[in-house]
Amino acid sequence: VSQLIIQQNAYPHWITSDPTQVIKQANDFISVPLKKGIQKVNITFEPTLVKFGLVFSAFCFLVFLGLFLFLSFKSAFPL
Repeated sequence: VSQLIIQQNAYPHWITSDPTQVIKQANDFISVPLKKGIQKVNITFEPTLVKFGLVFSAFCFLVFLGLFLFLSFKSAFPL
Protein backbone atom coordinates (compact mmCIF):
# COMPACT_ATOMS: atom_id res chain seq x y z
CA VAL A 1 0.00 0.00 0.00
CA SER A 2 1.44 3.36 -1.05
CA GLN A 3 0.92 6.68 0.69
CA LEU A 4 0.01 10.01 -0.86
CA ILE A 5 1.69 12.58 1.43
CA ILE A 6 0.32 16.12 1.26
CA GLN A 7 2.40 18.91 2.72
CA GLN A 8 -0.45 20.56 4.60
CA ASN A 9 -0.78 20.85 8.35
CA ALA A 10 -2.67 17.95 9.85
CA TYR A 11 -5.77 19.78 11.05
CA PRO A 12 -8.73 17.57 11.94
CA HIS A 13 -10.94 19.19 9.28
CA TRP A 14 -9.28 17.52 6.26
CA ILE A 15 -11.60 14.91 4.78
CA THR A 16 -11.56 12.61 1.79
CA SER A 17 -14.33 10.59 0.24
CA ASP A 18 -13.58 8.13 3.06
CA PRO A 19 -12.88 10.31 6.16
CA THR A 20 -11.15 7.48 8.01
CA GLN A 21 -8.35 7.49 5.42
CA VAL A 22 -6.68 10.76 6.46
CA ILE A 23 -3.59 9.88 8.50
CA LYS A 24 -1.22 12.19 10.35
CA GLN A 25 2.25 11.78 8.84
CA ALA A 26 5.54 12.94 10.43
CA ASN A 27 3.64 15.03 13.05
CA ASP A 28 2.93 17.81 10.54
CA PHE A 29 1.56 16.49 7.26
CA ILE A 30 -1.40 14.40 6.18
CA SER A 31 -1.34 11.27 4.09
CA VAL A 32 -3.88 9.07 2.36
CA PRO A 33 -3.26 5.37 1.71
CA LEU A 34 -3.45 4.41 -1.97
CA LYS A 35 -4.30 1.00 -3.37
CA LYS A 36 -2.75 -0.37 -6.51
CA GLY A 37 -4.21 1.04 -9.73
CA ILE A 38 -5.71 4.32 -10.80
CA GLN A 39 -7.84 6.14 -8.24
CA LYS A 40 -9.36 9.54 -7.75
CA VAL A 41 -8.67 11.15 -4.38
CA ASN A 42 -10.74 14.14 -3.31
CA ILE A 43 -9.38 15.99 -0.31
CA THR A 44 -11.29 18.97 1.08
CA PHE A 45 -10.96 21.21 4.10
CA GLU A 46 -14.29 21.50 5.96
CA PRO A 47 -13.92 23.62 9.11
CA THR A 48 -17.51 23.49 10.35
CA LEU A 49 -16.93 25.72 13.40
CA VAL A 50 -15.23 28.37 11.26
CA LYS A 51 -18.15 28.33 8.82
CA PHE A 52 -20.61 28.65 11.71
CA GLY A 53 -18.57 31.55 13.11
CA LEU A 54 -18.61 33.34 9.75
CA VAL A 55 -22.38 32.95 9.39
CA PHE A 56 -22.95 34.09 12.98
CA SER A 57 -20.66 37.11 12.51
CA ALA A 58 -22.42 38.09 9.28
CA PHE A 59 -25.81 37.79 11.01
CA CYS A 60 -24.66 39.98 13.93
CA PHE A 61 -23.21 42.53 11.51
CA LEU A 62 -26.52 42.77 9.64
CA VAL A 63 -28.49 43.13 12.89
CA PHE A 64 -26.22 45.92 14.14
CA LEU A 65 -26.23 47.63 10.73
CA GLY A 66 -30.03 47.52 10.66
CA LEU A 67 -30.20 48.87 14.22
CA PHE A 68 -27.73 51.64 13.36
CA LEU A 69 -29.67 52.66 10.25
CA PHE A 70 -32.98 52.52 12.09
CA LEU A 71 -31.71 54.75 14.91
CA SER A 72 -30.02 57.13 12.45
CA PHE A 73 -33.16 57.66 10.40
CA LYS A 74 -35.35 57.81 13.49
CA SER A 75 -33.32 60.73 14.88
CA ALA A 76 -33.12 62.42 11.46
CA PHE A 77 -36.91 62.28 10.93
CA PRO A 78 -38.59 62.52 14.34
CA LEU A 79 -42.34 61.97 14.38
